[in-house]
Amino acid sequence: MDYSKLLDVISIILTSIICFLVFFNLYTISSSQNIPLISVESPIIFPFLIGVTLLILLLIIIFNQSKFWKNYREDSEYRKNVINELKDVLFYFAGLVIYISFLKKLHFNVSTIIFTACVMILFARKELNIKKIFQVVLSSVGLVMVIDFVFSGIFKIILP
Repeated sequence: MDYSKLLDVISIILTSIICFLVFFNLYTISSSQNIPLISVESPIIFPFLIGVTLLILLLIIIFNQSKFWKNYREDSEYRKNVINELKDVLFYFAGLVIYISFLKKLHFNVSTIIFTACVMILFARKELNIKKIFQVVLSSVGLVMVIDFVFSGIFKIILP
């Protein structure tokens, strides 16, 4: 895979959000329970040190990448491919959230058949026809039947 500035920026943004959430959570715990943050006896000193390390490494990455970005020129066709792949990931994530929310209402079998069929159609949409859609639905039903048999029949675990 070639280098993509967009993926770098997204990973830096996500890491920044995680770093912020770590420090926010530590502040909330420290202030609500009157726990000293910077003390050897503090139970939250280890997460604090991990957060500080994450912040330092994030700043080093931003500094190094900003020097690299000044001289780098990205191919526009490759950038379009990266954006399309990111859209696929976002659609998959949205589908996963919808699947989890419908799992309670439609139960495991129906919601998993719908979810796996939609994911397979999403990732194979460039070569899609009626025969492929039929194969996707059939394989989704087969997959759910196998999973149901393994968990319910063999392991005796009730699926949601």
